[in-house]
Amino acid sequence: MAKILTDKELLKIIQGAIEGNDIEDAAQYGHFLADIANLIGEHFGADVGDVTPPFNEEDRCNDWMIAFSPNECTPSDGGVFADYDVDVDIEEWMGK
Repeated sequence: MAKILTDKELLKIIQGAIEGNDIEDAAQYGHFLADIANLIGEHFGADVGDVTPPFNEEDRCNDWMIAFSPNECTPSDGGVFADYDVDVDIEEWMGK
C-alpha cells in the first residue's frame, strides 16, 4: 500500500528539511540541496555549480548557497532566477 502525498505536503517536507534542520549531517544536507538545485535547474533552465556551506559569523553569511549558471534552456528574461541575487545584472548573467 502506498502513502499518497499532495504537492503541498511535499512542500512541507522540503520546508521542514530546510527550515527545521531535519537533516543534521552537513554533508547529507549539502547533497539534499544539490538534488533540489538540480531538479530546479532541469525544470527551469540552468546548470548547477557549487553548493557552498555557510561562512562563519564574521563573513556575515549563515545560509547555504547554490550557484546557478544559465544554459540553452534558460528563458531570455532569466526566468525564475531573475528575481534572486539581484546584485548580478540579469543580462550579464545571461552573457548578453
